[in-house]
Amino acid sequence: MYTEKLKYTVMLPFQLITTDVAQQQELQEIYKSEYGVLYRGDCLRLLSVLPDESVDIVFADPPFNLGKEYGEGVSDQIAADQYLIWSQKWLSESIRVLKIGGSLFVFNLPKWCIEYGAYLNKQGMNFRHWIACRMPKAFPRGKKMSPAHYGLLYYTKPGFLTKLEETGVKNCQNAYCTTISAV
Repeated sequence: MYTEKLKYTVMLPFQLITTDVAQQQELQEIYKSEYGVLYRGDCLRLLSVLPDESVDIVFADPPFNLGKEYGEGVSDQIAADQYLIWSQKWLSESIRVLKIGGSLFVFNLPKWCIEYGAYLNKQGMNFRHWIACRMPKAFPRGKKMSPAHYGLLYYTKPGFLTKLEETGVKNCQNAYCTTISAV
């Protein structure tokens, strides 16, 4: 009986971004290790070259739209509706590249986390937690106060069995049992 060994190569998402693609997308390689590559550039350009469902975790810390100076060509003070349209674009791309069961973390001001959460809920993402990150040095900023905390939203992409379902535990009456997942 003849058997042929299958040969395959597992490619990590960052390995799919060739030097040519990075240059075309105006992504500047800042750091590289065996674990990944750190790029400087437009997140929408980076996300657009990644395959569907190829990433385990996305951590987003977008500009807060407070007017902070990030350098030439970057505006951090646009109309709220335009900021939300832009945010929904990168959130949608983040959902697209996340694997089933993948985790999405978004760090921002509570004002924007409320909007992000509403959008993610509409997209069918599973809400896990709103983590409050205390900011002990809150201070007046012009005519506004800095928040005493920032929000870190934690969502997962649906469509996978929980560990309890995988092991055959069914009809668990405890609410905790029905929401626990392997992340």
